[in-house]
Amino acid sequence: MKTVVKQISVTTEKGNVLDIVITVQRGYEKAKKEIWVDEPSTIEKMEAIEETIVETRVNGNTFIGGVFPFVPEEYKKAGYYGTLASKILITKNVYHQIEKAIYEAETEAETDEDYKKYVEIMNKAAKNEEEYQQHVKNIENMMTLNGRTY
Repeated sequence: MKTVVKQISVTTEKGNVLDIVITVQRGYEKAKKEIWVDEPSTIEKMEAIEETIVETRVNGNTFIGGVFPFVPEEYKKAGYYGTLASKILITKNVYHQIEKAIYEAETEAETDEDYKKYVEIMNKAAKNEEEYQQHVKNIENMMTLNGRTY
């Protein structure tokens, strides 16, 4: 598992300084799970770790949560573009600075070798599913003369 911590400071248009710590974890590791099958038992299975935490400190307060490009219409009219930790309204410029830092941290964390194997497995599964769905469609078309039944 690879953990990347990135710290940035962003100054808002009103002069407030947002100190942001971005922690990203990516990996693919064995995890123990407690399950119940007639009795409690423990199994080990491979599990993807995909965690991104955004912690924001401003004016002595700490907020934990992501950055989202959604605000009610009345805030858009006031010039705001999104929210940070669902509490702090931010402009488009601030939003893009934070998103860029998150992207850089996630890109670096995704270089973990085990996580790359996980991504390959998921891509192969998606390709197999797509091929299977195309096969099912081809069989249905063959059996119904391309969707026409007589």
